[in-house]
Amino acid sequence: MARGAQCGLPPHARSRGRDSRAKSVIIFETSSLIIGLLTSAVGMAYIAYGRRQVRYAPLLCGIALCAYSWFFDSWIWLVTIGAVLMAIPFFVDG
Repeated sequence: MARGAQCGLPPHARSRGRDSRAKSVIIFETSSLIIGLLTSAVGMAYIAYGRRQVRYAPLLCGIALCAYSWFFDSWIWLVTIGAVLMAIPFFVDG
């Protein structure tokens, strides 16, 4: 069995004596997961609000908030784009 295979790490994160690199990969994947989870929850609330009030800006931003985290890996981009998408319904009337 290869070293690191028993840990459940993906192949690119298995290290050969460099544990700090493997830990940093896991931390960034966890932060991306948490950010995606939080923005998806806000997106679901925007979708529900947009459907009930028949407003398209919150509805479309809610759909985008639920889907955009699939396309970005960096937590900086996830936070930036998520903040912009959450702010759009406050400035766009529709």
